[in-house]
Amino acid sequence: AGFISLMFAKLLSRYIKSWPVILIGLAWLYIIYIYEIISHGIYLKTNLTTTVMAVLFILYSLYYLYLLFKDEKYIDLKYSAEFWWVAGVLFFYFGTTACNVFYPVLSSVLNKPNQHTFTRGLYIAFNVLLYSCWTYSFICRKWLRPTSAN
Repeated sequence: AGFISLMFAKLLSRYIKSWPVILIGLAWLYIIYIYEIISHGIYLKTNLTTTVMAVLFILYSLYYLYLLFKDEKYIDLKYSAEFWWVAGVLFFYFGTTACNVFYPVLSSVLNKPNQHTFTRGLYIAFNVLLYSCWTYSFICRKWLRPTSAN
C-alpha cells in the first residue's frame, strides 16, 4: 500500500496537490487495519482492509486517468510510462476486487473441484497483466531517458 500510494502521490502531483489525498487514504487504511486486527487478530485475512485498499487504488487510477485525458498537453499513450503503470494497477485491482466480491457467486456456478483452479487462474492472469504493464512502463521510461555519448 505504501509503495503504490507513493507512486500515486508522485503521479498526481503533476496535476494536483496530492499529499493530503494520499495521506488521508493511508490513514483510513491504517484505521481499518487496526480495527480488523483488534476484531479478529492477526491470523485471519483482513478482507475489509484489502477491499478498501483496492477501491482506493482504483479511484486513484481513475482520477489520474481523468486528469491525464483532461490535460491539454498531447501525450502519446503508447510511450507514456505513467499511463502504463496506472493501467496495470487499475486492471489488477479492479479484476481482483471483482473476484473477491463475487467469489460466492463464482463458487456456486463452478463445479466444486474446479473452483480453486479457476480462481487461481484468474489471479495468475491478473498478476501477469499487472507485471506486463509495469514492465512495458519501465521499458517506456528507458526509451524516454536520454543516453550518454559514451
